[in-house]
Amino acid sequence: MAVTARTWVTDTIATAAQLNTVRDDILDLDGRVDAVIRYFQLAVFDWGENVSTGDAKWYIHIPEYLTGYDLVEVHAEVIVAGTTGTTDIQIHNLTDASDMLSTVLTIDSGETGSDTAATPAVINTTEDDVVTNDVIRIDIDAVSTTPPKGLILTLGFRKP
Repeated sequence: MAVTARTWVTDTIATAAQLNTVRDDILDLDGRVDAVIRYFQLAVFDWGENVSTGDAKWYIHIPEYLTGYDLVEVHAEVIVAGTTGTTDIQIHNLTDASDMLSTVLTIDSGETGSDTAATPAVINTTEDDVVTNDVIRIDIDAVSTTPPKGLILTLGFRKP
């Protein structure tokens, strides 16, 4: 099967709540706050394709400009909701052999997004950092009995 281009990268300015406080360690060389969140959006499963379990459903290579960034935001969205049980997603740093989420990202039965999950994802702050040439792997740990279709995963990275 040929792999098509299904990863997009965008930048946005962090909100005040996301920044919390201005600290010396988040100032860039000009003394300005580095408030940019770099987003990766991954089409892990095509729109009409059933989501299925397994490790290594998608990979991301971390480029040099993200060295020292932390994973600060995760969201999953399906096109057609699954039913009965949750769809569980883990973000795994293959290079470091560590899971980046201490509580997996879930999409509940009948829902299309992780933003309404009964149990929100939790980023493991001891495993959230990335450096040049890290390889991030997307694992699907569980799927609803009637699987959802299509899966878009959004990951946001920001300098700590």
